[in-house]
This record gives sequence, structure tokens and C-alpha cells, in this order.
Amino acid sequence: MTLSLRRALKPLLFILTSLSAGADTVVHVGEIREFNGPDDLELDPSQVVVAIDVFGDSDRMVNGVLFESDKSTQADVTVTATHSINDWASLPSYGGADPTSTNNLELIMQDIRWSLAPAGISLEVGGLNPGVEYELQMLFNEGRSNDRRWDIGIEGELAVDDFASHGEGAWNANNGFAYITPFSLAAGDTTLNVELKQHIGGQAALGSDNNPILQAFTVTEITVPLTPESLDLSPLEFFATQSQAIGTFTTTDLKRSANHVYSLAPGGSDNGKFTISDTQLAPDELYDFSLHAPG
Repeated sequence: MTLSLRRALKPLLFILTSLSAGADTVVHVGEIREFNGPDDLELDPSQVVVAIDVFGDSDRMVNGVLFESDKSTQADVTVTATHSINDWASLPSYGGADPTSTNNLELIMQDIRWSLAPAGISLEVGGLNPGVEYELQMLFNEGRSNDRRWDIGIEGELAVDDFASHGEGAWNANNGFAYITPFSLAAGDTTLNVELKQHIGGQAALGSDNNPILQAFTVTEITVPLTPESLDLSPLEFFATQSQAIGTFTTTDLKRSANHVYSLAPGGSDNGKFTISDTQLAPDELYDFSLHAPG
């Protein structure tokens, strides 16, 4: 699995290096965010690929995104848990610009699937495109003050060590917590695999309750071009006797945290005249450019 930065305008939405998101919670990738209503979830109907209401009693629309109940058959989506509860918690009290969406999110956050530790909850979302960057968002509502913790694994890697269902702060009737992380699948892999379990790795299991819960999740496609937008070399002119680098390559690329490796295209008629080192193009020391007329 390849993990990369989110939108460039929001570079702090997640952390690539481990840091403490709450007492004893270690986030290896992604972000834990408190939400107080549907407007905090940044739902974009044009980019949401999957939106699932876990154990919901019906499909519900939230800010233009249809959250489908996983009680019905969902193509390419499987949620596995040992237990489920309808109306397990009191109805949260959220705020939002659209009252219908706000009420629907409140109802979505009432029902859960959960597993009795050490068993876990597993998610499988198929039909995805390898190499495209997506964002996973999982929604949790503890329903009361409780020190419930479990690990989150994505594609077999520990993403969050001892996630706390009360998030970065304390639970109240007006909030919930989301775990948000970008991901992309390796070549040949079209299925996202997520595991919520008492202990996957890292530190020993913490908390007074290690039974994982889940209310809802979304998978959003982040628009990523297949190739960089542009490739430039500056400067473009050099002297025939020049031994220094001619210029430096720069690439405009809308992908987050993209790494670029520059090389001469195979079979090029001028390949023997130049060399590339990192981002710099230089004249090949064995080629005599004085044989060419200035141009």
C-alpha cells in the first residue's frame, strides 16, 4: 500500500510520522478528527465512491451522499463483525446547514456493528483502481464516556495503535470522531482491506474495553492525473564547452507527495550527448558539442 499526502491546501490533515493523537494513541498514518455534524465531514457527492451506514435500518442521504445500509447486499463491499446493535446509543445532537442531512447523520450514528475482543471488525471494499489515490473515512460515536480502544490496520499495516473511541478529546452528546487516511492500492490490487481489532501490533492493548465498534465509513476518490501536468528544464541554452549542468528539471504534479525520477527516454537519438543526475541535465563529457553550429 502506498500512502501519500492529501490535498495540498490541507497538508496538516494527517501525519506521516507517528505522533500521539490522544493519551496513548499513536497515529502512524492519517488523522483523528472530531465532528459535530455533516458539514464537518466534507462529503463531495462527485467523488465519494462508497458510503456505508453500518447496520443502518435504511439508506440515508447526507449532504448529497447516499449512505447505503450494509444490511442489504452491496456490490464489492463486505463488513464482518461478531455482533450488531440497533439504536445502541442515545440519538446524538448535531448541527448543520441542512436539517434533513443532520437528522440522517444522527440516525446513522445510532447503530453499530461490533466484535467481542479479541475478534475484530473487517472491511473489504472492492472494485477500486490501483494507483489512484483514495481517502478512507470511518465514523465512530461511543454514545457515552468510555475508555474503549483498539488498533486499526490498513492493507496489513498498523495505521493506528490503540485508537480511542472518544477520539482526541472527550465524548459528548454533540460530537463524534472520524479516522481519515489517504491510501492507494498496489498494481494488481483492487480491494481495500481494513481491520479493527484489539491488538494488531505496536504497544500492548490499552483501555478498559477493547471491543471495536463502527457506525459508518466512506471511500472518496481524490482526483489524480495519471501523468504530471508539465515538465520543464531551465535554462535551455548552454555553451559548447560547458562542463557544468545545463539546467534543472522541475515538474508540476497535482498528486500529493509525488516522487519523480528523471531519465532519458530509451532509444532517443540524442541520448549519447547528455547525462542526468538527480534533477539536473548535463552535457556528456565524451561528446564534442563544438561540432554543432550555435543554435
